[in-house]
This record gives sequence, structure tokens and C-alpha cells, in this order.
Amino acid sequence: MKINLTFDSKYNLSGYTNIDPFPLPKENDTLLCHPENLDLVINDGEADEIIANMVLNHIEYKKIESCLNNWCKKLSHNGTLEIYYLDTLTVANGTTLK
Repeated sequence: MKINLTFDSKYNLSGYTNIDPFPLPKENDTLLCHPENLDLVINDGEADEIIANMVLNHIEYKKIESCLNNWCKKLSHNGTLEIYYLDTLTVANGTTLK
């Protein structure tokens, strides 16, 4: 199982189980679940890949460690967790990555 965690259904990925806490009504292929805790929608060890694109910036700072632990529990042996996060230093400096 391949998981895509998002807070915006426009970033849904084909071939992935898309999970969003606020899916649009027309998004039938999106599971309603807050990415902070995936226990209701994924069994431990079930995910081969989890992508979290711009999700951690929506998680309360004090809950990030437990959130990451929850995601890791969902991964199968040799599963991958890809986390994409805003480079705030780059944004603050008004520069782009090269």
C-alpha cells in the first residue's frame, strides 16, 4: 500500500491511498483522517511508502514526535517515509534552492 498524506486534495496522487483531514465532497478516492494518527485507516506494517508533503507544518509542535512514530509504525519492513517540508530559511531570505 502506498500512502499520500495531504491537507489539500489538489495534491492527491494517482496509485496512492490519499488521506486528508478535509477532503472535498467530490474527492471519493480520499480517506478522511487526520494525518497525526493513522490508526483508524492503516494497520501497523501495512504501508510500503508514505509521502507527507507539507503536512508537518499543520501538526502542533508538541505532537510531531508522536506523529512521526505513528507513521513509522505503519511502514512495512524496508518501507520508505518521504517528508517534504517548507525550507523556511530559504523563504525568509527570499532565495530559491539550486
